[in-house]
Amino acid sequence: MVNRSDYFFTLYFEKIPRKWHDLNRDLYIRVTLVTISSDKVSVICIHPYAIDTPENNVLRDTYNNSLYFPINREEMLSGKKSFRLSRKKMIQHDLKLYGPLRLFHSNENDIQRVTNSHDAKQIIETYQLWKSQLVFTIAEHLYHNNFPISILSTSVTTQIMCDEASRRDKPSINDTNIIDDDVSIKCTPRKGDWNGGDDILMTIPRFDKRKVFHIYFDYGSMGKLDDIKATLVDSRTIFFQTPPCSILATERNFTVPIIVIQNDIIIARIDFIYLTPVKITINSCSRCQYEMMNNKRRYFILDPTEPEGGDLLVQQMNRLTTEEKYIETNRRHINDDKISKIDKYLGQLQDAIVEFVRTNNPSRLFRRTRLLLVKYDQSPPPLDDSIRNGHFDIALKLIEQVVDMSSTSPGLLERKNNDGETPLLLAAKLNQWILVEAIIKKRLDLTENTDENDNNILHLLANIPDNKACETIKNVLQLLPNNIRVNLLKQKNKDNQTPIEIAQFKNNTHCADLLNKS
Repeated sequence: MVNRSDYFFTLYFEKIPRKWHDLNRDLYIRVTLVTISSDKVSVICIHPYAIDTPENNVLRDTYNNSLYFPINREEMLSGKKSFRLSRKKMIQHDLKLYGPLRLFHSNENDIQRVTNSHDAKQIIETYQLWKSQLVFTIAEHLYHNNFPISILSTSVTTQIMCDEASRRDKPSINDTNIIDDDVSIKCTPRKGDWNGGDDILMTIPRFDKRKVFHIYFDYGSMGKLDDIKATLVDSRTIFFQTPPCSILATERNFTVPIIVIQNDIIIARIDFIYLTPVKITINSCSRCQYEMMNNKRRYFILDPTEPEGGDLLVQQMNRLTTEEKYIETNRRHINDDKISKIDKYLGQLQDAIVEFVRTNNPSRLFRRTRLLLVKYDQSPPPLDDSIRNGHFDIALKLIEQVVDMSSTSPGLLERKNNDGETPLLLAAKLNQWILVEAIIKKRLDLTENTDENDNNILHLLANIPDNKACETIKNVLQLLPNNIRVNLLKQKNKDNQTPIEIAQFKNNTHCADLLNKS
C-alpha cells in the first residue's frame, strides 16, 4: 500500500470465505479507518480522518467513518472484491472541534488522554494520527436497519498506512515499514498451534544482547500482545513461547506478525501462522493426536559452552514438522509439563484479565473461563442476571463464547432461571433482538423451549405491550424454518392461548397481523 493521503487508491479483498458465499443473503464488506495502538494508547479508535469512495452504491456511515460495499453475485462467486478509496486529512481547526475519539466496535468514547482536548497537535501526537489502518468486516443487511450488522469474527486488517511527510518527522516504534522480513532472520517454526505453547527460536543478525528488547504479536485493529517472556540462547538468538491466538478459531489459518524491538527500532518482523485445530490433527492417527494434546513442548539439551548454540537449535527444529514436534516430546519432562499446565493457565488467565481491563473486551476472558461459568450452579444463572440488568454487550460476548458448548450439560444457554426461562426466552421477554438473533442463529433447537407457564418465544414477544416487539417478531419469523414456525404458532400455553391470541388480547394488532400472515 502506498503511504499517502488525500488521493484515491485501489485495494483488493483477496478472498471472501466460502462460508459466506450465500446468494440469498444481503452481504456487504464494511471498511473502517482506525488508529494504531501504541505505548501511549493501547486501544484502537475510529480514525477522525474521513474515508470516501467514488462508487455510488455504497452505504456511508460517517459517524463511524465506515463504508459498506455490497457484494454482488460475480464477487460472491469469485470470492474477490476491489475497493476504490480515498482518505482526507483533517485540518487542525476541524480536529479541535471533533471531540473525543471513540473506541472501535463500541459506542463509548476513549478516556481523556490529552491535557487539552482542543489541542490538535497534542491529539495528533498522542494517537499518532499520521498512521492509520483499514479494517475489513463482512456485514449483513437485515430488515429495516440503517446499516448492515457487522460480523466481528470476520475482521481482517491492512498493513499500516503512513503519511510520508509526518513519518519523516515522527518515527515510531510501531511503524512496521521500518524493516520488512529480513531473509537473514531465522525463525522456526513459522507455524503453530492456535492455542499457543509452541517453542520459537529466532536468530536476528541485528540483535544486541546488551540492550533491552521487547517482543509483541501484532493483531492489527484488535491490538497487540506485548507481554511475551523471552530468554537469550546466545548473542543473536532468543527463545520464547507463542501465546494463544487472540481471536476465535476459524476455518482458516491466521497470520500474525511477530515484532522484535530494541532502542525503539524494529529489528525483526516475521509472520507467524496460527494453524486451525482441524488442520493440525486431520491427518494424524489417534495416538498422535493424543500426543499433540498432552505433550506440546519439545526440550533440547544445549551445551552452554557452545558459542552459537542458537544456530544448532534452529537446525534441529527445522527438521521437525509441527506434528513431529508434538509426537517426539521428551518423556522425562511429562510430569513437569503437567505441573506447568496450571501455571500456564494462570498466565493465560492473567493475560485475559489484563486485556479486559485495557480494552473493555471480555471475549478472551470468557474464552478462558467459560467452563467455570458452566459449572456455576447457583441461582440465578450469571447470564440471566446479565440480561436482566441490561448488560447486553457483556451478555452478547458471553453468548458468542458458549454457543459451541452444547455438549456440556447443562450449558449456559440451556440453563433455566426460577421462572423456567432460558437466556433465549428471557431475551425475548425483554425484547432484546440482538441477543435473540445471536442464539437462534447458532442454536435453533433452543427455540422449542418453554417457560414454567409453557410460553414459547413467540408467546413472550406477543405479550410485550404497544406493539413494541413487532420488529423483533418479524425478524424471528424470518429466521425460523417453516416447520418450527408453524409449531410455535400453534402451541398453547397453560392459559390455553396461542401467540396470536395473546397478541389480540393485548391489543397488539400489528403483532397479531404478522403472526397471522405466518
